[in-house]
Amino acid sequence: MAKAGQNSTSEKPKRAANFTEAEKEALVTALRARVNLISDKHSATVTKTTRDDAWKEILESVNAVSAVSRSMDEVKKKYQAMKSDVKQVESGNRREINKTGGGEAKLVTLSATERELLGTLTEASIVGIAGGLELFDDEGSFGLLNK
Repeated sequence: MAKAGQNSTSEKPKRAANFTEAEKEALVTALRARVNLISDKHSATVTKTTRDDAWKEILESVNAVSAVSRSMDEVKKKYQAMKSDVKQVESGNRREINKTGGGEAKLVTLSATERELLGTLTEASIVGIAGGLELFDDEGSFGLLNK
């Protein structure tokens, strides 16, 4: 008997194909032209409709170079994953540069697409807000920390 949420034939759902470099480049290039519509808060000029239209244009750009048809959710998820990866690498590089003890810093090199994506991020999204309070401890528990 199949468990809840499983196919009765015990087949795993098929994974989507990995994003190619061309798809990543198309995503970042299309996003860069619309970054204000995607990342800004709602206002008189940035509405849900304008944001949705911008994402549709980004999706069309990605699908124009893709061998497989990508869904909106796939493209948005890939953007979030790429953004997270770039922020993590850049944050690590900055920590490495600021280490004491001499020696050569071991920096991770970003690809051209990743550098272009990094250019769309704010400084605060990478390093945080100076003088800000840390609200979560290492285990994810909420509360003001004394550091």
